Amino acid sequence: MEPRPKFGTGNLDDRRIEEIADRYGIPLRFSASVRRAVKYQVLNELGFLGLVRERRNGLAHGSESFAEIGSRYTTAELTKWSWSTYQYLKGLLTCFEQYVSAKKFRRP
Repeated sequence: MEPRPKFGTGNLDDRRIEEIADRYGIPLRFSASVRRAVKYQVLNELGFLGLVRERRNGLAHGSESFAEIGSRYTTAELTKWSWSTYQYLKGLLTCFEQYVSAKKFRRP
């Protein structure tokens, strides 16, 4: 039987990704600029990845509309966040690839 990791329900943001990586012993190393961008607090101690998760949940549950959410953010903010998301995910995949390549997932 193959082990199946449990990630829980809901969407992932940087905090949840870090919790999961920590649980499985996957070291996450990001450049200082990516870490700064992702951890920069946008709303109520949330970085932009947490903010996107919150807004997506509001849309999914019908408590907010696209028009309401879209009117709150500038094109510049959305562009910056999308580029930072790309950089974060690129770094995250690199960390996962290094972990798998080193076969650190194997139990002694």
